[in-house]
Amino acid sequence: HVTDCNDADITDIDTLRRNFNDPDQPNLKLTMLPFVLKAVCRSLQKYPILNAAIDPDTGDVLFRQYINIGIGIDSERGLIAPVIRKIETMSIGEISNQLDQITENARSASFSIADTKGATYTVSNAGAIGRTRYSTPIIQQNTVACLAVGRARPMPWVVENEIVKRLILPLSHSIDHRLIDGGREIPFIEHLINDLEHPMRFAV
Repeated sequence: HVTDCNDADITDIDTLRRNFNDPDQPNLKLTMLPFVLKAVCRSLQKYPILNAAIDPDTGDVLFRQYINIGIGIDSERGLIAPVIRKIETMSIGEISNQLDQITENARSASFSIADTKGATYTVSNAGAIGRTRYSTPIIQQNTVACLAVGRARPMPWVVENEIVKRLILPLSHSIDHRLIDGGREIPFIEHLINDLEHPMRFAV
């Protein structure tokens, strides 16, 4: 269980989020999380070993052809991770709707155990709870990685040799080192950060 901590400059994607228009849902108000999840899907598709599992009986590596992301949600019963299934097929607006639904279900206890099973990757939105920056997210069974998204905050940042104010998002990424080493994790997280810093590549 190894954790890699990084930062992403999300100034541009935050501007896109505030001005985002879904023609099918003109009143849609987005948080940052749907964009993070979309970027995670793109990274998982490019580096599918992060979406794999280790068979506990044989030690074989099992690759999945789909992406099911468990989302850590704080509730009166503690932290729950309901799953959004085949999220790679969804638009930003559809992901936002799914997030609203599973959050409501988790906080009203309107879910079943089956709704928390089958994740191939996990994202913990730690920054939604408090001022968390970096952490060591716990890897769920039958997955090999988990991303914790901290609280974004304005910070002085160097851009083209000048110090400017930018919105910076802390990211903590835990991996199962039996399968994932730095040679596989670092390109994955670099791809994710590059997407978050250049949102027009995917968030259209």
